[in-house]
Amino acid sequence: MSKRQAITTGGMAIAFLAIAIVALIGIAALAIDVGRLYLAGQRAQDVCDAAALAGAAYLTGESGCAVVDSSSGESTPYDGEAARAAKDAAKGNNESHKLVALHADTGSPGVKVTFPVGTITCADGRTITVKLGEAIQVDCKIHVEHGFARIFGFSATDVGGHATAVLQQTKVLDSDRFAPWVVGDTTIWNVGASPPTPIVSLGTPITLVVSDWPSGILGPGNYGAIAFDTDQGGDDYRDRIAGVAPPVSVTVEGESGGVDVWSEPGEKIGAFKSGLRDRLTKPGEPWPSPSTDSQAWDEWVASYDPDTGRAADTWRLMIVPVIRDKDYGGGRSQLEVVGFAAMFIDSYDASGSDLRLTGRFVTAVSSGEDIVCLPVGQTPSQTNLISGVRLVK
Repeated sequence: MSKRQAITTGGMAIAFLAIAIVALIGIAALAIDVGRLYLAGQRAQDVCDAAALAGAAYLTGESGCAVVDSSSGESTPYDGEAARAAKDAAKGNNESHKLVALHADTGSPGVKVTFPVGTITCADGRTITVKLGEAIQVDCKIHVEHGFARIFGFSATDVGGHATAVLQQTKVLDSDRFAPWVVGDTTIWNVGASPPTPIVSLGTPITLVVSDWPSGILGPGNYGAIAFDTDQGGDDYRDRIAGVAPPVSVTVEGESGGVDVWSEPGEKIGAFKSGLRDRLTKPGEPWPSPSTDSQAWDEWVASYDPDTGRAADTWRLMIVPVIRDKDYGGGRSQLEVVGFAAMFIDSYDASGSDLRLTGRFVTAVSSGEDIVCLPVGQTPSQTNLISGVRLVK
């Protein structure tokens, strides 16, 4: 090879190397742009999911949450609890993240909230029909500025997110918060009215006396105590109240897969006292109390964070099965569960021979993964006080 040929070949190699380096830098920069789009899309979806679930906690299954345009059929939310909870959840997300979620139409920080009616196509292709107040839809977008893609004329891209959550009957609950006592459906509803009308008022104290609670609901020799599956006797009853028994899955009548629920004869006042004492003095319990604590309810209500749509977790919250109020004949009998209710243990008095428990029914929502109890909410619209919420797309 001549000296001139060597120089020419070397120059070409350097040129190719330079082109390759530029190409690699471009590919890397483009990969960064694509990665930012992916992260933005994931972020937008997370915001919509969280906002939809937060807002769905306040769906009532009634038409009070939106105004429908009669000509177009489109619904526009007023600033009610469902819309406000969704917007507050999105706002809280925005305050803690650099990628700001924007309203899908206006581009201002926040999310677009609507209440769909009619047919909804789910992510799995199935279709469901919802009435006004049974679903909430959240849309947002995130503005992403590009780097290398600007060379190709793409300066920025808006990446969107979308989520729809629907209200549904809770047919199964899996929890370690089940209380080993029940309430009858007639405690919650006036079943003689047509349609049935709610009796219970959420957040209002209800005092129950163990030796007379609930009177006659399970037949002679029973005082409201129940057992799940193989639970039996005072020790299992105490452990269930204390919150140290294993979780159980309970279904409403007609559904399969849950454990059997039985009446448990006897007052079991000693086990009741012991279980409550241990439950309310658990390590980490924000409002520990050996007996009465009139401030616990007010402090729990004050702990509600509108940005997350949650209040502080506490062992004062229990899930109570709602059973069909009928004559079960006494003794140990299998019960017909028709729903679930969440109860906040306000206080209890164990000074006498009886035990008086004061509790409050509260709004609760099950998303399938967890149960969120709320100190604020709507009048119950069904015998099942714990609403089911499901993201469908």
